[in-house]
Amino acid sequence: MKKYLMICVILIFSLLFLSTVTSCINANKIQKSPSHEVLISANTGTTVSSNQDQKISDYYEVSKVENGYIVYLFDKNKNIVSMEELPREPYISIIDNNIRITESLGSPLNYSYFYDVKTNKISPIYENVLLIGYGNVVYMKNKQLIISNIYDASILYQEVKRNFSNTAVPSSAILSLNFVDSNKLEIDYLKGENFTETTEIIVLKT
Repeated sequence: MKKYLMICVILIFSLLFLSTVTSCINANKIQKSPSHEVLISANTGTTVSSNQDQKISDYYEVSKVENGYIVYLFDKNKNIVSMEELPREPYISIIDNNIRITESLGSPLNYSYFYDVKTNKISPIYENVLLIGYGNVVYMKNKQLIISNIYDASILYQEVKRNFSNTAVPSSAILSLNFVDSNKLEIDYLKGENFTETTEIIVLKT
């Protein structure tokens, strides 16, 4: 009987020891694991670590105020470049060296503008942005597809007039968009009264 109890005690201590060792190993792994998240840049497909995002985040600040929110944009010396008050909390996203500030007014209506942290340029305000790439923005206006340089329309501003199908929201006629390269945009859209799906390559007039 004493021998049996001794074996039980040894087994219990062995299990406790193994449990403690396993916990220490797991804790050590967690401490050594990289804590930053890797994001994919929508512009180029290259990876951007959150370390860079943290650096870019020094260029903006969103503060809650009585009547809404204030978005501050700073230069590298923390001087205020822009201060914009919005009635709703904005969504902030980072694309390469650009900060995108978006205010949603309810699906699908939203407004966006951009801030280049390197040049301190602020873009015009765009309604319902559909695509961003190669320094350009694509959106719908007056039932036309517009392709423009984000910050300077004199570099690129192109209106694409097609027989887009009449949808409740004009941009809903656009099924998909994709920059083939810096000079070509592929669009898949609904055409005419029969809502015929049509694919086309648009050559940018730069």
